[in-house]
Amino acid sequence: SGNAKIVWKFDDTDFAGALLGKSKNDFDEVLSQYPHVDSAELSLSPVWVRTIPNKLKDIKVVVNYPK
Repeated sequence: SGNAKIVWKFDDTDFAGALLGKSKNDFDEVLSQYPHVDSAELSLSPVWVRTIPNKLKDIKVVVNYPK
C-alpha cells in the first residue's frame, strides 16, 4: 500500500524535431501537441531571432522530471 508516482519518459528529440524551423509564434501550437507537458519555456538567442533553428544540433531541450 502507499502512493505511486508514474513519470512519463519525454521524447525530447521528437519534440525538437517538431520545432525545427518554426516561428517563435508557433511554439504554443507545437506545445499543444504534447498534452503531458505541464509547462515549457522558449528561449532564443540573440534576442532578435524569431525562428527556431533548422538543425536538431542547434536546439537544446532541457527536461525537468519531478522528484
